Amino acid sequence: MKLRERQWIIGGIFLLISVIYLGRLVQMQVFAHEWKAYASRLTEETETLEPARGLIRDRHGEVVVNNKAGYDIWFTPRKCSAAGGLDTLALAELIEMTPDGLARAFRRAENYATYRPSRIQKQLTAESYARISGEMWRFPGVEVRRRSLRTNPSGLASHLVGEFREVDQNDLASNQGYRLGDYKGKSGLELQWESTLRGRRGTRHHIVDIRNDYREPAQAGMLDTLPVPGDDIQLTLDLELQAYGEHIMANKRGAIVAIEPATGEVLAMVSAPSYGTDLLTGRDRGANYDSLINHPNKPLFNRTLRATYRP
Repeated sequence: MKLRERQWIIGGIFLLISVIYLGRLVQMQVFAHEWKAYASRLTEETETLEPARGLIRDRHGEVVVNNKAGYDIWFTPRKCSAAGGLDTLALAELIEMTPDGLARAFRRAENYATYRPSRIQKQLTAESYARISGEMWRFPGVEVRRRSLRTNPSGLASHLVGEFREVDQNDLASNQGYRLGDYKGKSGLELQWESTLRGRRGTRHHIVDIRNDYREPAQAGMLDTLPVPGDDIQLTLDLELQAYGEHIMANKRGAIVAIEPATGEVLAMVSAPSYGTDLLTGRDRGANYDSLINHPNKPLFNRTLRATYRP
């Protein structure tokens, strides 16, 4: 066989192999419905990683405001349907919701998105979560997620600290990166130092299938970012002096402001009557707020800043 004939044969073999590979590629891309269906069942999900909010400390480093664990219950309609449904009456009893209230929450979740989780119960305490955690496996599509809530362990300086609660429509429209369900400082130091205390979110990207089940990290985790905790702030407040001021103003109405003359630093700021900041955190916030706002002694009124007195 001549050299030129061998070249033609070898070239023909390579051409045939190339045509076969190209045909298979076209068949997989265009005509193979099983591959198309498989690709359509996978999608990329982004999970938000919330940062730890910064602490508030007094002049000696004692913690005035700390973080504590809270737990939200989320529902994904598609996961529930794929598993054949769940016992709504048992779930309502477990998480202390009325059957009608749970049904409304399920409808809102389905109207929002069947494949994305929606929150149906928020701000469960650690004690409540411990009570229900062992039973959650019975309810497909229902999961519990941990979040950070604020707590004032001493109960002091409530008017100064201010309120930390869920964002409203004005916050969502402010273009400051808040999303539905986020929390922020709404008054006092929590509001004034919001950008410092807030921190920065992280993200985790992963691939999920049609049932929203985790499959694998997206791009081997190269897109993931870690959350950045908020910075602590230190006050000129003296927590021991604040406690003494609130003690002597118990069962009275009025205000005390103690200032260091040499520097002008505020050492204590007492408004009486006061209230516990933790009353406005958690599932009972609405009822507690109504009780405080309608109280005849007006404990929510900050007399150190808003009241007027004779010199």
